[in-house]
Amino acid sequence: MAVTKDPKDNQTTGMISIALNTWEEFEDQFKKDFEDVEKLKKGKSTSHISELLFRGHCNAEWPLSTTLERELIKYFGKKTWGEVNTTWKDLKEISWEKYHGILQRIAPAISSLTKFEIDVDHEFPKEFDWNEAPPEYEFIVHLRHLGFPAPLLDWTVSPYVAAFFAFNKADENDVAIYSFREHEGKGKIRDTRSPHINVLDQYIKTHKRHFKQQSCYTFCYRSDDIDIEKLKDKDRFYCSHESIQFQKEQDVLKKYTIPASERKKVMAKLDLMNINSFTLFGSDESLMATLAYREIERKE
Repeated sequence: MAVTKDPKDNQTTGMISIALNTWEEFEDQFKKDFEDVEKLKKGKSTSHISELLFRGHCNAEWPLSTTLERELIKYFGKKTWGEVNTTWKDLKEISWEKYHGILQRIAPAISSLTKFEIDVDHEFPKEFDWNEAPPEYEFIVHLRHLGFPAPLLDWTVSPYVAAFFAFNKADENDVAIYSFREHEGKGKIRDTRSPHINVLDQYIKTHKRHFKQQSCYTFCYRSDDIDIEKLKDKDRFYCSHESIQFQKEQDVLKKYTIPASERKKVMAKLDLMNINSFTLFGSDESLMATLAYREIERKE
């Protein structure tokens, strides 16, 4: 097992990168991480001790990017939000208000053609608490699970669910499973003008896949003003998670890389735990994928 910090092949500053050789090593790692969380809770207030979140990538080279960020990259042919220069007015970040306008325009179609009832406020709210979720958070989560570009990065509280997303479509590339903790026992220190991450409430009214996948979400944003009291009159901007300075006592990010050759063993174990396409997505297509896996791939 190799542990490095600030690997040259990744722009995420402060991330701890851990290269593993087997699935069993990863299980040992996250079990130890869970034990460390429980030790931290003993004798302390748990208000600033966050639970572990996990996220799986089937290619370890992929960055931590939201579906909205990837959509902009796809259409504008750029590598980062900050490089996009289009009719979006030299876009470095996307303002909450601009994205809210998109939600307003698509909401009537969603309500008319699906079973999801939504009425997006016509007026963009100008007053926010600093730790408040973005406007129409539940609607954004619903859209995210159905494929609409969203400024949220989705995580799960289950390392096994994250492992499914890492290994399900893995090929010859190493996979990556990230773990993230927002608080390590202290309140967060932040400059409102610099990008920072908030973890959002898990218990919301939204798409059923949110609960099937035991999902949580983070979003990265900043404001134009350092004075929290003046934020009522300032817009906020969605930023890239890759712009964050990850640290030891807050926003702790680890990246575990595992050989794709472990896929067959891992997928079989997950299916025996009833973690598969159908249990996580619940669609007819995911049922067919699960049956095909069991009858063809797993029987090889």
